[in-house]
Amino acid sequence: YYVVGTAFIRAHEDEPTRGRVLVLEYLPTKKTLTLVAEFQTNGAVYCLAPFNGRLLISVNSVVELLEWRQHTTEAAAAAAPQGRSIRGDFGSSSASSPSPSLSSSLRGGKLERIASHRGHIIAILIATHGDYFVVGDLMKSVMLLMFKEESGTIVEVAREYGNKWMTSVEMVDEKVYLGTDDNLNLYTWKRNVASINEEERQSLQVSGSFHLGELVNAIRRGSLVMRIPEDHKSSGSGVCSARRGAAAAAAGGGGGGGTTRASSSSSSSSSSSSSSSSSSSSSSSSSSSSSSSSPHSSSSHLFGTVNGVIGVVAPIKRKQYHFLKSVERALARVVKGVGGLRHNMFRSPALRSQEMKLEESKHFVDGDLVEKVLTLNPEDMQKISQILKQPVERIIRRVEAAARVH
Repeated sequence: YYVVGTAFIRAHEDEPTRGRVLVLEYLPTKKTLTLVAEFQTNGAVYCLAPFNGRLLISVNSVVELLEWRQHTTEAAAAAAPQGRSIRGDFGSSSASSPSPSLSSSLRGGKLERIASHRGHIIAILIATHGDYFVVGDLMKSVMLLMFKEESGTIVEVAREYGNKWMTSVEMVDEKVYLGTDDNLNLYTWKRNVASINEEERQSLQVSGSFHLGELVNAIRRGSLVMRIPEDHKSSGSGVCSARRGAAAAAAGGGGGGGTTRASSSSSSSSSSSSSSSSSSSSSSSSSSSSSSSSPHSSSSHLFGTVNGVIGVVAPIKRKQYHFLKSVERALARVVKGVGGLRHNMFRSPALRSQEMKLEESKHFVDGDLVEKVLTLNPEDMQKISQILKQPVERIIRRVEAAARVH
């Protein structure tokens, strides 16, 4: 089964006022899609997400929770769509997605709205984890929501009080969230559940920020390698890479969690062309045992950009993060930027309200720069060794270990 969100586009309307959620059944023998049910909406369906056996949808400024219910009367069954077949390609305003959580037989049922939440400009993104879900807004950054079974309502848990224009969002776990905005920045947010101040608990704090320089339009949990090497699993290290266009990319991340790594590529012809790394302050506030106990806190995420870049965000240990950060600073002193552009200023997050970048990136390491260690001439490598006060062989060995999953 597939669930598809659509919209009716009319020339005289600034925003769509009608849309539909279609439940389709694929018949392999006939190679057709059959319409099983449809749900009318009061606007465009921007996003769909499965949620504990139900379906979350964003319709313009409203987030709605739908539930599949079987018909109880023959009259209701007669009102259902009569299994119209649809041949060929099928498109919609929001991505169609397989819906494995639905029943194996959906005949004689329909989608019903059981809860809704307002307060958004345009809710364009939804990411779920357990009983919580994050909504990415066109203009109002991100908001954490949850559905209360006892009252049958969707309630706000926390939000970031900013004006980021989100382009993608994903939940690392119930306390840490990952997203990008239209200023080509990558962010991590932390939910401060331990605070005794109610206002702080209701506010999502930016725990990591990094200027990718690429417009990301999708983040999904996943990896580009079949299996992470055992030595990386045990050490909790993580690494990532990205390639442009059709070039292959491989990356992986290990368990444990102190930091997060992200990447974007600069050349399709390079091998393991880039990896960047970030550490979320939320990780530093949690113990390593609690991080390793959660499978989601140690998993990696893939992201894609409008320019064809594929990247990976993966967790690494805090100790490795600090080493890579020191390598980055040393390289920035030895390898000069084109036109005298300072590396730390380029990677600083670009803000809509400021013409100049006023603060550096937080808890991020630029793997593009770090992996240049492996291509330096002996003279420059000696300079790096003197700055870090470590032998050349040790530095190369540790950087190669981080890049091995490429």
